[in-house]
Amino acid sequence: MRNITVILAVTSLFGFCGGAMAQQDGNELKRLQEELRKEMKELREENKQLRKEVDQLKSELHKSVGQEERKPIGQEKKEDGLLERAFQEKKPIAKKQVESLYDDGFWFIGPDDKVRVWGWTQEDFRLFDREYPGDNTFLNRRTRVTLLGSLETYFNYMLTVALERSTDPVQFAWLEYAQLPYLKIRVGQFKEPFSLEELTSDLYLDVLERSIITSNFSPAQDIGAMVHGTIWDNRLEYAIGVFNGRGKNKEDNTDDKDIAARIVYAPFKVSETEFLKGLYLGVSGTRGQQEETLSATSFKTAGQTKFWTYNSSVTLSDNRTREGLDIEWLYGPASIKAEWSRSIFKNVTRVPAQEDAEFKGWYISGSYLLTGEKKIRGSKPVLPLENFDPLQDKWGAVELVARYEQFRADESPLNVGIAAGTDAVDSYAAGINWILNTHIRLGLDYIHSEFDDELLIEGKNWKNEDLFLLRFQFEF
Repeated sequence: MRNITVILAVTSLFGFCGGAMAQQDGNELKRLQEELRKEMKELREENKQLRKEVDQLKSELHKSVGQEERKPIGQEKKEDGLLERAFQEKKPIAKKQVESLYDDGFWFIGPDDKVRVWGWTQEDFRLFDREYPGDNTFLNRRTRVTLLGSLETYFNYMLTVALERSTDPVQFAWLEYAQLPYLKIRVGQFKEPFSLEELTSDLYLDVLERSIITSNFSPAQDIGAMVHGTIWDNRLEYAIGVFNGRGKNKEDNTDDKDIAARIVYAPFKVSETEFLKGLYLGVSGTRGQQEETLSATSFKTAGQTKFWTYNSSVTLSDNRTREGLDIEWLYGPASIKAEWSRSIFKNVTRVPAQEDAEFKGWYISGSYLLTGEKKIRGSKPVLPLENFDPLQDKWGAVELVARYEQFRADESPLNVGIAAGTDAVDSYAAGINWILNTHIRLGLDYIHSEFDDELLIEGKNWKNEDLFLLRFQFEF
């Protein structure tokens, strides 16, 4: 009887890709490979048992031959062949079986297809200054479930649903051809390639809420198609796409489309100088023709205070342009990030007034891991040197964060009655993140925002907002 070898071939799982786009962490892959090694060991044991069963069948067959009239030699070989073929027929069935395991999500792995079922939630508590009209409240900030996987080796996909939303729950829904690292093609609903901070996952932001200029003016998710990739020894990342330009889950209302593009350059990525390896320079831009009603559209602070609101009967029927520059530097446990952005809305109209509306802002932020872990770029979790285990005097990772930002707007729309509010906001943030393990994180931020003009809120004028934000976050 020939030796029978069961071969299990498992390819490495794909990652998020694209300029500053999320990829699966190497540590996660190692844990997955370890689990697959265990599966291989079990298959070897099963193989041994099957060989024993085959030997037993042969023995019983020969015994029966001794008790009856001996069959011709050719017939004995034929019966041995039947046993061999019967066992071999099981092999393709085994190959079609789907392996399942749990490791940072539920994984289902077949010979060519893989899927990860992954979920996470962020539960917040907002506390304002005692006299401020904002409500002190617990809230379910985000709860998401994601299917993330690959089909027939070269096709990746992602589907994310927001369970905290009663309307428009679909956040991501895309398919990507990813055979060539320098030329990947993605179609569906995903984030436009714009802004370092916007392209960072909600799970892995340093400060718990994004800056004013990013949260109010970056395009975020949209429906369209994009090509992206990395070239030049991964020193250059690029992405360019065509989108509806109207945001999540919205069909276009014109024949014109938005064009969005982003380039990130890492000049010292292959350098031997560790101090400079983590330097990344980015530039982004979008442009498109829009026909939108802006009435009642508001821009908000981290505490959801409306500091700019368009009045009734305001429309946009012209070009909208966004421009952005960003820089990111990571070295050991430290990181510094800065970003500048500008948005221009041409011919915003409230009859008889018509004005261009220009908004710009910038921020600079820093973080430092007190417990010595390495700061990782992109949408990836901090990996604590020691996971939280108080009985073993292990406390996870601790990170300090800070940010300063400015927002400025053209006064013209305010002066002619197109909008109401203030044309300038300065904001300061400081906080601490406690990462118990790769699944659980606690964050506490203090965010102080100052308005250039007083805002009338619930019958009283306010010049600033003080917010304490506590977040409990876990993913599975």
